[in-house]
Amino acid sequence: MISGQTDTQIAKSISVSRDTVCRWRNHNPHFKAVLNQRRNQLWQNSTERLNSIVLRSLDLLEKALNQGDVKTAFAVLEILRQYEMKNDSAIQGGIKSIN
Repeated sequence: MISGQTDTQIAKSISVSRDTVCRWRNHNPHFKAVLNQRRNQLWQNSTERLNSIVLRSLDLLEKALNQGDVKTAFAVLEILRQYEMKNDSAIQGGIKSIN
């Protein structure tokens, strides 16, 4: 479940029926608690990894820009332009839904 397996795949791997796995997932408080704990742990680990990647990427980007890499500078500007356009669209959509 945590790694994307279906109830059927999990049931096969531990030699129980799919219904048993579904029952555990939906009605067993201990199972649900452990599953949620592991999901949260996976989410936290993924978030930490992503933060590390972003920091390293920013360092490399800064180095390239400081060395006068024009291609990188234009790529950054294009990404920022697209991000701004996306956010402007979201803001405008929000304003329309309020009116």
